[in-house]
Amino acid sequence: MRREAEEVYAQHAEGDWVIDFTWYFDRVHEAQKYPPIPDRKTQAAWSAALKHVNNGGDDILDSTRLGTVESQSAEQAKEEARGWKELAEGIKDLKALEVRLHDVFGLDPLTSP
Repeated sequence: MRREAEEVYAQHAEGDWVIDFTWYFDRVHEAQKYPPIPDRKTQAAWSAALKHVNNGGDDILDSTRLGTVESQSAEQAKEEARGWKELAEGIKDLKALEVRLHDVFGLDPLTSP
């Protein structure tokens, strides 16, 4: 999940306009269906990270709907900025989760969670 969030964020950081979120939301929704992590603190961290990457993506998508408006309103620009900030927070949370999984449980993900 972190890899996908970082890929979307990198496009933004490079000044590209992120157009197709379908693949991203497919991964987020798939991750939301994972069974709970038995450790309460780790599950809370995972849930918070998923909330940030999902809500951030939603805000970005809602504020940049293609073909619906000629230009972005000031409110939409604020919503988009808020979305990018929340997505960045989710990426930070996912990185912290990886550290926790390693430090507490000795786990290293085969792929980014």
